Amino acid sequence: MQHSHLSRNAETLLTEIGVAFHGLLLDHLRKYTVSAAGGIMLTKDLALYQEAIGTFGIGVVSDRFEMLRQLGNLFIVQASVLKSYMREGHLAKIDERLLRPYLLRRADYAREVRDLDDGPAPSTPTSASPLFAQSAQGRDLFSHIPALISNQAPAKQGTAKTPEEQRLHRLAEVLAQLEHHTLAASKPTQSSADPVASTSK
Repeated sequence: MQHSHLSRNAETLLTEIGVAFHGLLLDHLRKYTVSAAGGIMLTKDLALYQEAIGTFGIGVVSDRFEMLRQLGNLFIVQASVLKSYMREGHLAKIDERLLRPYLLRRADYAREVRDLDDGPAPSTPTSASPLFAQSAQGRDLFSHIPALISNQAPAKQGTAKTPEEQRLHRLAEVLAQLEHHTLAASKPTQSSADPVASTSK
């Protein structure tokens, strides 16, 4: 296995980082209108995120980012084949009503996509939790993520940040941690000592 040398502590930490990052991206995708050109850029970014997360070698996290990549494709798939695309792969496991908030962010929604909807629109989810319901393990991990993320964004004295700036700052911190642990995991171990436990306080 790619990262068989990882301790349980390291695997848990990387899983938490991956799940938290996945949740932030899901939340982000529901908030901004995406044009066709923007959708192409988005899918490239999501592919790079998926590649980086894949280096962790943790199946439950890799599955989430594969789902996220497929979700990102909703912004570039032609309207005429959207319905069939939503019934394939990871998206087929998700209630179509929960995908509606993402379809609403397509720039061509009113002109091309709205007519494809069948049935009443659901209430807007207050969090990304419905798309996490695929895994009980994921729900348990996500339950204690907020403290991990909130502790990474200390407020700068005398600087008032908007909620969006705070979210972007937290995302940047998570990305920095993700990069740090990816680099650490890629280095060969020097001894059989636990690489995480040996540095823990």
